[in-house]
Amino acid sequence: MRTGDPRQTTRLTRHGAFPPGFLWGAASCPAKSEGETVSDWASLSAPDGSVADDGPRHWRRYRYDFRALASLGARAYRFGCDWGRLQREPYAPFSRGEAYRYLEMLAELRSLGVEPWLTLFQHALPRWAAAAGGWRNPETPRQFADFSARLADLTDGEVRRWIPVHEPQIYALVSRMRRLRPGGEEDGFARAVQTMRRLRDGHRLAAEAIRKRLPGAKIGLALHGGVFPPRRAWHPGDWLASAAGSWLVNNFGLGGLSPSRGDADFLMLGAGDEIPLSSGRSLSLATGLSPECATSLSLRCEAAGLGAARRLAVLRRWKRRLGIPVYLVGTSFPAAPANREFPRGLRSWLATAAAAADEGLVDGFFYEPLLDEFDPERGLTGGNGLLRVDFRDADRRRDVRPFARML
Repeated sequence: MRTGDPRQTTRLTRHGAFPPGFLWGAASCPAKSEGETVSDWASLSAPDGSVADDGPRHWRRYRYDFRALASLGARAYRFGCDWGRLQREPYAPFSRGEAYRYLEMLAELRSLGVEPWLTLFQHALPRWAAAAGGWRNPETPRQFADFSARLADLTDGEVRRWIPVHEPQIYALVSRMRRLRPGGEEDGFARAVQTMRRLRDGHRLAAEAIRKRLPGAKIGLALHGGVFPPRRAWHPGDWLASAAGSWLVNNFGLGGLSPSRGDADFLMLGAGDEIPLSSGRSLSLATGLSPECATSLSLRCEAAGLGAARRLAVLRRWKRRLGIPVYLVGTSFPAAPANREFPRGLRSWLATAAAAADEGLVDGFFYEPLLDEFDPERGLTGGNGLLRVDFRDADRRRDVRPFARML
């Protein structure tokens, strides 16, 4: 998201030099940002009492948001088409007005020189699907494939890059085992395994449906990419917890997915939370991630910059394993103060991205979220969007954050 201001380019060099063609983009989640909620998120309320409809209302304000994004120099935007908004019952034709709105969004992005990347399932289900058991229902993968096929027909070549399922392990583990998302039930590891299998089936069926209609489409995997060092370097149990946490979040359920089988053409990898784990307190097969660890997944993003070497090691492993283009996705915690400085965690991640780009490990960086938004664990976020949203204002007034202009 470079701008033409030479001073801003100078600031960028403090975080590393990026090669020509390095892709800068942003990302958002429809359930957190759109408003007028029609998914199973409508039943959620956050600890601060807010609900999804209290968020930034991107569904109505998208033109301003897209213009602001383009002004920052972004060349790609990953966002979602809400399944429940488009299909009000299984295998049904799309709701016409909502379908036209998404087509208008695609056209607006294209007119601004921003390439749309579409996510099809970002942890929000249609109410009818949730009522039928969600991803525990064996019919859900086929229903999802039908939705994907209809969306490919609707867009008719306007979208080249598709991400069928966003961070499936996080949905299967955190949602199913800790009640942190709709459909979450403390029903143990076996149910999480079942959910992950159905998500994997849904990804494959959706990829096949999209490619059948759009032979040039590129299919992406979106994974969390967390880093889980032992809390106590001298403790064997903590090392075991570290290995188990890394496997659960970064590898669980992915054994059957392979680029050689057409499952993925590119990888979108979270820039990597740094979450120390300890034995006995962080996770178990009976209950999954502990409340402490689950909260860390959202709140304890890298702040000190101590995990850059570990993150680079994770990137090298993914690159060797898959051999496909990799795009980092990162955010900033804590929020930038209303002044000139970068948030500390974002500075660390940009340095990691620069080092990874220098090694040929990554092809771009996507900042998430585009807007301050609603989150079921944290309520209305007021600090980490590229665009600040005034939730006290009836019109949800926006402005660009200082650190966004320096990306």
